[in-house]
Amino acid sequence: MPEEQSIHCPLCGKKVPSDVDKCPFCSTHIDKIMLKREVDRVIERRLMRKIKASAAEAPAAPVPNTPIPEVKVTCPGCGLELKGGEAKCSRCGIPLAVDDDLLECPDCGAQFVPGAKACPKCGVPFVDEAETALPEPMPEPYVEAPRPVIREVSPAEVVTTLPAEPVSVGRGLTNGRGAINGTGLVNGTGMINGTRGESRQPSPARRRGFAVARWQFLAVLVALVIIIPTFIYISYSNDGAPYSVDGDFGEWDGSDSYSMSILADAPITVVEEWSVAIDSTRVYVYVSAVGDIFGTTSVESFFLFVDSDGDEGTGYAVGTMGADFMIELDGWNGSVQSSDVCTYDPDSAAERYDWNSWESLGGAASRLDENQLEAMGNLQEAPSADAQFMLLSQDQMARRSVSASVPDEGGALIVRQSLSPSVPVSGILPSSDSETMLTLEFTCDGVEGTVDSVEVQLENLPPLVSTFEPFTLQPGEVVTVDFEVDTTSLSIGQFVSARVFVEDIGSSFASVVVLGQPARAYVGSVPSSVSIDGAFGDWTERTASDIDLLDVLNNNIDVRNVGVFNTSVSSSFFISVAGEMCSGSYVPIMKGKPVPSDGGVVVPVTRKTAEDITRIFIDSDMSSATGYPVSVDSKVIGADYRIEVRGLNGEVVSSVLHAYSGVSWALVSSELDTEVDWQRMEVGVPSYELGGAVAIDFIIETTDWRQYKDYVALDEATMLALTGGISSSVGTLAWAVDSATSNEATSSSNQRKLFYDGTNFWSFYFDGANTVYKYSSNGGVTWSAETQAFTTSGVNKASLWYDSSNSLVYIIGDNSVPSQDAYIRRGTVTESPAAISWGTERAFDISGSNFDLANKNTFITKAANGSVWVAVVTDTSDTQEQYNIRVAYTASGDDIGGSWADAGNLISPRMDDPYGRATLLPGSAGEAIWAVYTYDGGVYSRTHSGTIWRNEVEIHAPSGGTSAENTIYAPPSAVVDSNQVVHVVYGTSTMATGVWDPDILYTYSTSISTWSNRRTMDTSSTGTVVKYPTISLDSSTGNVYAMWITDGASADNIEIEKNTTGTWSSVSSAQTSYVKTFLTSIYSAPGETYICWQWTQNTSTPYDVIFDKIPEFSDAVVPVLFVLTIFIAVYRRRSRPEDPS
Repeated sequence: MPEEQSIHCPLCGKKVPSDVDKCPFCSTHIDKIMLKREVDRVIERRLMRKIKASAAEAPAAPVPNTPIPEVKVTCPGCGLELKGGEAKCSRCGIPLAVDDDLLECPDCGAQFVPGAKACPKCGVPFVDEAETALPEPMPEPYVEAPRPVIREVSPAEVVTTLPAEPVSVGRGLTNGRGAINGTGLVNGTGMINGTRGESRQPSPARRRGFAVARWQFLAVLVALVIIIPTFIYISYSNDGAPYSVDGDFGEWDGSDSYSMSILADAPITVVEEWSVAIDSTRVYVYVSAVGDIFGTTSVESFFLFVDSDGDEGTGYAVGTMGADFMIELDGWNGSVQSSDVCTYDPDSAAERYDWNSWESLGGAASRLDENQLEAMGNLQEAPSADAQFMLLSQDQMARRSVSASVPDEGGALIVRQSLSPSVPVSGILPSSDSETMLTLEFTCDGVEGTVDSVEVQLENLPPLVSTFEPFTLQPGEVVTVDFEVDTTSLSIGQFVSARVFVEDIGSSFASVVVLGQPARAYVGSVPSSVSIDGAFGDWTERTASDIDLLDVLNNNIDVRNVGVFNTSVSSSFFISVAGEMCSGSYVPIMKGKPVPSDGGVVVPVTRKTAEDITRIFIDSDMSSATGYPVSVDSKVIGADYRIEVRGLNGEVVSSVLHAYSGVSWALVSSELDTEVDWQRMEVGVPSYELGGAVAIDFIIETTDWRQYKDYVALDEATMLALTGGISSSVGTLAWAVDSATSNEATSSSNQRKLFYDGTNFWSFYFDGANTVYKYSSNGGVTWSAETQAFTTSGVNKASLWYDSSNSLVYIIGDNSVPSQDAYIRRGTVTESPAAISWGTERAFDISGSNFDLANKNTFITKAANGSVWVAVVTDTSDTQEQYNIRVAYTASGDDIGGSWADAGNLISPRMDDPYGRATLLPGSAGEAIWAVYTYDGGVYSRTHSGTIWRNEVEIHAPSGGTSAENTIYAPPSAVVDSNQVVHVVYGTSTMATGVWDPDILYTYSTSISTWSNRRTMDTSSTGTVVKYPTISLDSSTGNVYAMWITDGASADNIEIEKNTTGTWSSVSSAQTSYVKTFLTSIYSAPGETYICWQWTQNTSTPYDVIFDKIPEFSDAVVPVLFVLTIFIAVYRRRSRPEDPS
């Protein structure tokens, strides 16, 4: 065991342990004495340096007439003022002379020191001795002990402590009490480093010597009293410095004051304002806080970073600057305990992240008075006129406040850029001639200033629509400015970007700081595959949520969502965190109080950085027997590759790919495509760099500088999606919207009951009592509470039309009460927060001459000119089974509450039952509207010119002996594309052995009066009937999707085929054994991943309304995580084998 270190008490001279605060023998406060000694030495050294420097600068300075103060004698131990002549202190008992040197009062017998004018006890006066004695030899000159260097020690990479102050244990040195070893002698025994001689009685000659020595001491004291104020006057009166560290804070009253942002919930010190000043090579800083600074027992630190050349590309990377110097102040218990002035001196000019490359230049002067602090550090070189400063406060719990990078004067303009809050969370910009995209937030810090101009850098966009107007900012004021763009000329899925740089801002401020990420988005719809471009809309519905079983202590590495997208060309990964992505730390240390140490071993200084690190361990051969083993709980993979992304200050520092060679990691690529925003990261790697692998497994690890970690691993069941009766083929998963008491909850299949507003999916259905609707913001996984769509009760068989350009929805329906009316409403859709604001409901009698009818089939659409068109089945005879389909439209725009124009009947002369159904589509090129309709088993079309109906065109004609069930269970569904081609799917009326045996056919218009050859999509067979056809349009590509239900003997399946430029291909979907009816789909969607459909499921109550959609990766090579839209649980473990270096 190493020997315990000890020191000598400065009062009694006893040897005591080095870690005690109070002497166990005499109760002297050793820590306070040591602190006072160090302060005295610092003052003495600085004073002497001032004297030497001032002698050369102002040798002829007049000496001030300073009166000599009254000489007071105090106890060297406790400071008690003495009368003079006491043998020991009456308070602390310290001996003031050895016994052999004491005299005895002839009156009272009390002992006193030779030379006393009167007895300290009884007051009897003594006669001064006039004999002259030779002076004793002068003591050896005082030698100053070396000044200890304050440095940080970094144990266990977590907490750095201030070193304990070294104390002298040698002999013959002053102990800071005004005496030598506390006994008035050099070593406490009477001789220098020796022993005193035999004791003897005092003699008159010896007493005379003490009297002479006393006057010599007084002479030196008088000289010091005169000289020291003179030197102080010379040193400071001619200095001319605008600031001085003297505890008088008045000189800061006229300085520019800056603010700080609090990065923690409850920092110990809340900085109210701070200022900085430059005088030659000296940098001064002033801090004013709400409460006392360093006012607790916890260690707090202030770091002033100085970018002396104003070049953020050089020096230590912190915030938005490159710091060349740093002034550090540490304190607790109401005082500054240590200080340091450092210069950044790395081994390589390219090294900008190594905290251990700071080199000390010496201490900093400071004065603290409760809530105010001022300090000065000499940088030994003058900062340039472009110098920038950043102040950081931090306590030992890593609670921080930080300022922006600011100049010493002239004020700072902080500009925060972001994607406009009005843009949906999916990151999709609507096609519009004036769409807000970029938002800039301007904040004034320091002094008032004006913002004169802003130049926005655009990518794939025409010039800005909006203009910028100059404005003035007061300190602390915030002004937000939105910038609008025109996206009408851009293709669907086009990537666009808008941003500003520092040089793009014209202002009167001395400094401009730009924070945040560019505004990046897609137009109209996301692309069909993932691109690493910083627009994260292409990851919508491609991510899985992370569930933490244990809290992650750092939000900036707490993973919330992960995603993967694999093709034969590349693999892309997505990660989002609860805090800030790539944040890192400003200061990768936490200060602690000094603790005793026996010295231990010398630990070499290594590189220490503040970055956050994200690692993705990839198993490219799907074998845990090969590669580097990584495990999280029960999951083990053999990682063949590792992606490592390091980030700091919200930016990517490096993004590299390594391959495991069996013993170590070898670099494969140092330039992976990586983009981040405030909370998200996406990174891509070419498949050829993964050995051509497509099927992969992976584990994600995030780490901060303190070695806090988070892990994400997906279980095998989730990876393969082999649960819940879902087929193992690539496909979708269906989610229940709600339960209903009606087996016709989604009737009728030709109607539209779904739409997508750019953020949310909306579903309308009949719950058995009313038509209601819900929305889902996560791709259908979960749904909101239901809301009644009509004010009239019992409305069912509702048809809707969604105008995406104006965010308007129109609905029509009827109820089971016989009447001549149908019920119509118009609503305004809000994406965030999701809501529909409805107008007044209109009860509309479409013909004025029809008869009461219940549960009328209806349809609604909106023409290109903005008018709303409706089709309603009517009863045309009060005595016979005669019905028709009547059409009308709004006479003025979409004003459903105003007048309507009658477009007449579709059918001539009539139909024999009320089951007919019509689909209305917006037309063009002289045709206001298309109508595709069915009755009595036949399928027909015609167009309306805006004045009259064109001739009826037969699409499917029922023959003799055929069924009319297709009118009810397989009515035509239609869409019109951007080329004004109408696409139709329908069921036929064919029979087989006396039973309805339909086929599902597809056709498209070649003119307003002709149709293409019919394509058979599916046919019925023994025990199987195909029905409920529906069709949807991908408006971004023009692709159409035909869907229908195959009603089998043991299970009902949903079949989907996609038409891409005339070529049909199959799309897999979720399959279950439940009975399915009344399939209906979205009319159009801004991309393939938003094509969705719903149906009614089950044969008895409760019936379910089920929602499904196209999988995100139907065109890609099968990814491992094709079910990432499922809300999954992840496994986590807090330890794993260390990486090989």
